[in-house]
Amino acid sequence: MNKYESQKFKYISDNTSKLVNEMLTNQNLAKYIYYLDNEKHPLDPSNPSISPIRVRDKNFKFVLFDDNIVTDTQILVFVNPAMNNYRGTTLSIDTFVMDVAIPNKYWIIHNGGDIQLRAYEIAYETAKAIDGKSITGIGDVEIVSAQTGRIGSKGISVISINIEVKNSSVKTVV
Repeated sequence: MNKYESQKFKYISDNTSKLVNEMLTNQNLAKYIYYLDNEKHPLDPSNPSISPIRVRDKNFKFVLFDDNIVTDTQILVFVNPAMNNYRGTTLSIDTFVMDVAIPNKYWIIHNGGDIQLRAYEIAYETAKAIDGKSITGIGDVEIVSAQTGRIGSKGISVISINIEVKNSSVKTVV
């Protein structure tokens, strides 16, 4: 009889990193997060491209959402695995939560005579980067829901995006 060694949780850290790295291949997403000038649209051609690593290191937090570290001077993106389903099937489903904390003064982007809601521009650019795609080393990615809310009286609003990743459960024969 073969004995199997569980691989549960083995790839969660790597998959979190790969998911964020794939998101940040979208330069528009990086610009919506990084550029906060109310006088100029984040996608204005005069705004130079941003290093994905710079955005990741400055704006992404790999901890559970923490309203004690949000500020009214920058957008923070909290990405974490929220639930892992390892039932006895060959398919594993990992759910990641991406909480985007946006200072209210940057929620609206003025675009000529129109307005854009920054949270939904970020959500749209995230979807373009990962939704419905099979990401190498992770699996099939699907954005399954989103919800907005605000944080007390801090002047910060949040969009929470739930992302499911389906991949094969791995067992190693020992």
